[in-house]
Amino acid sequence: MDENEQEAHLLLLLGEKYTAMRKKCEQLWNRERAVQISASEWYVLSKINGNQLSISMIARSTDMTRQAAHKYISGLSSKGILKTVEFPENRRDKYVEMTPFGRQCWTQNLQLQLKLEKQIAKSLGDKNMRLLKSLLDLRWNI
Repeated sequence: MDENEQEAHLLLLLGEKYTAMRKKCEQLWNRERAVQISASEWYVLSKINGNQLSISMIARSTDMTRQAAHKYISGLSSKGILKTVEFPENRRDKYVEMTPFGRQCWTQNLQLQLKLEKQIAKSLGDKNMRLLKSLLDLRWNI
């Protein structure tokens, strides 16, 4: 296996683990809660968390089209998780923020993520989990 194949293998491994973890979090949430939220909706929420952002800002930060971001925001709004706010000084853009219910869902989802992280640590061992986190936290200069 040459160097290019090894790098591609790393990207594949990282992508597979990320996808598996997101899917597991989504399954845990949707199994235990009445309000169903997809992994893509959680991704949008992660960008909004504690902020007021315009739909175009959310689209840019998630690397989605404006239409896709609007679709997820509309779905989250219909579930009572997000609300849109118009600002008089800028009527062109609407800003999006979490509702109190949305913040409650966010907090509960963080607890599910911690639960999953503990399961992974149990499987890998505490030492390896700390090593993994420290390696992922390093500046990779990419």
